[in-house]
This record gives sequence, C-alpha cells and structure tokens, in this order.
Amino acid sequence: MVFVYVSILFGFLTVSAHKSDTFPPMEKVRKHYDIDYYVKTCYERTGADWNELHEFEITTDLEHVPNSHSIKLFFRCFGEVSESVDTKSNKLNFSKFLDHWADLTQAEQEIYLKMGKGCIRRAKSITDRLEFSYSITLCAKQNDNEHFHLFY
Repeated sequence: MVFVYVSILFGFLTVSAHKSDTFPPMEKVRKHYDIDYYVKTCYERTGADWNELHEFEITTDLEHVPNSHSIKLFFRCFGEVSESVDTKSNKLNFSKFLDHWADLTQAEQEIYLKMGKGCIRRAKSITDRLEFSYSITLCAKQNDNEHFHLFY
C-alpha cells in the first residue's frame, strides 16, 4: 500500500478509502498499477473480508492489528498479482516500482521511505510466504500509520 511506497513497492498494501486526500498520489499509482484488477482478483482468490481489511487499515491500536489467514492471503495475492513478489518465493521485484518511483515528488518519496524503513530486513528471515507478506505490510503500518493505506 516497501508493500517507500511500501504498499505498492512490495505490492502488499492493498484501499479506495484513504486517510488523506493527497496521499497516496492515486493518479501516479494508477499510471503504473492496475489496482482495481488486483483488488478484484484477490477478493476472488482469497475470500478476504472487506470489514477486516478496513479494520487493518484504519486501526490505531498497533498492538491488536487483525492478522487472520484471509488477510495474509489477500496481502500475498496482491503482491503476486501486482508482480511485486515472486509467486514461488519471497523474492521482491523492484523493476515496476522503479518506474513509479521516478514519477513521485521528493516529499512522496520520503513518505514511502519512512514507511518502508527496515521492513525488508525485518522480514528477510521469514520463509513462510504468507507471514512474509503480512510482516512487510504490518511493518509499513507500524512505521507510518498516518500515511499507511491499503487498496481493498
């Protein structure tokens, strides 16, 4: 939503309702990512619950963030469908994100960097694909909950 335009950077942050009118910069996001297709596909594949995803996105209680299996499936699906993460491993693909990064202002880049700081390092040793995706997404939320967003 690293998923720093962490959300898309790793493709794990996945919302059409945002905490801010200016962030994320949706015209720039949509230029590089087919968000509507990713969300539709991941709902179909995972059976994720909109209310639970919404709670994950808006909660300010970072000690009690929803962590169900369906949320983890949704985050992983979003990463794979957006081609931000390899389907068979936790290898991240930065090529698409780099095109998006070039369109961002310095202020937008700084928000994404703050959001993603240390997330890859924290998740690096996680071998479970669902836990890896969840860890990256949770890390971004914990780093900058003010700007954190999901596409759901």
